[in-house]
Amino acid sequence: MSSTTTRVVLSKITNARIADVIAILHDPPRMARLNPTVISVVQSAEDPQLYTITGKSMLGGIIPIPFSCTTRYTPVDDGVNAETEATGLLTGRNEWRAKEIGDHQCEIIETASLDVSWLLKPFVTRTMHQSHTDMLEALAKELESPGERQ
Repeated sequence: MSSTTTRVVLSKITNARIADVIAILHDPPRMARLNPTVISVVQSAEDPQLYTITGKSMLGGIIPIPFSCTTRYTPVDDGVNAETEATGLLTGRNEWRAKEIGDHQCEIIETASLDVSWLLKPFVTRTMHQSHTDMLEALAKELESPGERQ
């Protein structure tokens, strides 16, 4: 099946110290669970940077579509790189970066590239955009409400 590449850039400014932002970005299970479509995150016994993520997206808001993918998280100084593969459906590369923009204020930027079948592109792009926007909001909320942290 022919695939096409989609690029999405999302960002959020949060009132948090950069060290706190980086700490969450360097914690793959915590990071993945901020995504509202994620149900479980399981670390590989053989490779500590590799995780199997399962979840459920909604097609048209009414039809549940389960998914499973493997994601390799590679921490970098200012964030994390994540390479995802859902066999036969998509491959993706996400770069999450934190940039200090003031005292106790950071911008969190996600740049994502998805290779996905042209047939699934509208659904996958829409779902990814919404779930990752929600993820950024949840991340900011967690950072700005330390008493409510998980």
